[in-house]
Parts: sequence; structure tokens; C-alpha cells
Amino acid sequence: MDAANQDAARQARIALTCLRFIRDCGAIARGERDPHDAFILSAIANASLTPVNRDPEANTYFSPADQPPPDELLRPISINAVAQSLGMPFETVRRRIGGLAREGLIAVTPAGVMVLSSTISSPAYVAMLTASYDRAGQFYRDMRALNAAQHVPSPTLVRQDDGPPVRVVGRAISDYFLRTAHILMRFGGNLPTAAVLVEIVLENTADLDDAGLTQWISASGAAGRPARIADIARPIRFSGETARRYVNLLQARGLVVRGRSGFFAVTPDALKDLVAQAAAASAADARRFFSILDRSGVLAAWA
Repeated sequence: MDAANQDAARQARIALTCLRFIRDCGAIARGERDPHDAFILSAIANASLTPVNRDPEANTYFSPADQPPPDELLRPISINAVAQSLGMPFETVRRRIGGLAREGLIAVTPAGVMVLSSTISSPAYVAMLTASYDRAGQFYRDMRALNAAQHVPSPTLVRQDDGPPVRVVGRAISDYFLRTAHILMRFGGNLPTAAVLVEIVLENTADLDDAGLTQWISASGAAGRPARIADIARPIRFSGETARRYVNLLQARGLVVRGRSGFFAVTPDALKDLVAQAAAASAADARRFFSILDRSGVLAAWA
């Protein structure tokens, strides 16, 4: 394989590693919850925690699992802003927010909706943070193996004496997840459809070596391993009917074609420049993610 193809395969491997990380973090955050509710709750939590993220001292103090930020530090977000951030219909988001509020997971106030401290201090939430922290560490190691992440030693600011800084990492993952979601929504239109597209891409490229990845990149039509509806639906906990509905939307957009044994992600010529821009933006967001963790001292703890 010549140098150009080797570099193309490496860049594809980096992009797929990022997609796999985002997919896995989404699955961890969802747990057994309906995916649409989980997307909405994640967007609300990310917005609510913005004041903590922006204050280095607060970000450090509220880093261990047993130190959740109090309600008075959390910020509300409008329902319309939640809907726009996910590309989902306002009425759908409003209705599902009502259900989340009845569960006691969020508060609906005149200023908007916000996650509650009791929600982000629950055992289930802490278990999710711990699993996400472990997955982020593996992502960092995977990216370093691809020479896509560097570590510059920085002061250890996180409170390692109180346990792993799972909340710092969790907030950084949430920010990274939503940034990547906005990129993917340029293709899928909304977050659920984008999640289905990611599953198809990951299924198509599963187990490909570098030569196979190079062929997949250059293929103008269906290539790789076909993705069946069950393969698409299982990781994101959609029903087969729901997954098929989103696949149909992607087919209408020309981003997915149906083969004899399943579905394939394709890139129409008209979207090739957009794909290149999205790949560059994704790489930049990954660097931002690692930079946030490095400034907080998390990478020093992992190194």
C-alpha cells in the first residue's frame, strides 16, 4: 500500500474510532431508557452544567462521583433550544420533557428546564459516569495508538484523592457528544436519524483491514459488510420499526442504499465536500475534547 493510501486508511480509522466512542458513550448514557428521552435528557444536563464547565475552580471541585453540583449552580434551557439542538420537533420534545419531569429527573421552571442535582447524584447516574470514564480512557489509548492524541504534561488539578474524576470526564463527554451530533445532523437531519447512519457506517466497516478501508473509502457504491435492520437497531435500542423508519429517511436523502443482504452507507458526489468538512470538524472536536481533559489534569492521570 502506497503512502497516500496508508494515510487515507489511517484518517478513516481515526474517524471510525471517534464514531465508535460517541456511539458507545451514547449507549452507556441511555441504559434501558428510550433513546429519544435519553437524547433529550443529555441535552438538558449538558446545558444545565454549563456554569460548572466554564468555571475552572468549580469544574475541579465538582469532579469526584460523590461531589455533584448543587441545584443553585445549574442553569435552565428553553424547550425550544433543546429541540433545535437535537433537530427534533418541538411538540415531541415538549411531550417527552413532561414525562421526564413526572419521573422527577428534571424541573420545568418559567425560565426553562433543568436537570436536578438529585438526578446527577443518583446511583444509576454515577454508574453511567464511571462506565463513561473507563470508555474515555480506552478512547484516549486508542487515539494515541493512531498518533491522533498527544499528551503534554500539565498540573494535576483533578481531585484524585477522592476517587477518579468521573464528573469532569462526563461533562467533557457530554459536550463532545453534542458537538459531534451537530456535525452528524448535517447528514441525518436530526440526532436519531444520525445515530442510525452511524450504526450503518460502523457495521459496513467492521473488521476491515487497512486495504479494505482504502477500498471502502474509494467505493462509489455499496461496500463493506451489509447492515441489517436488527444490526442497526440493537446498539441504539430502537425497535426494528423505528430503525427502519430512519433508514428510509436516509435512503430518501441518498445516504443509504439497500443491497441484497442489507443496507450500505454511500456518499453522493454532491456531499463529498461536506463529508470532508465534517471529518475535519470531527478531528478538531476530538482535539478539543482531549485539550479539556489535559487542562484538567485527567490525561496526566491516565498517562
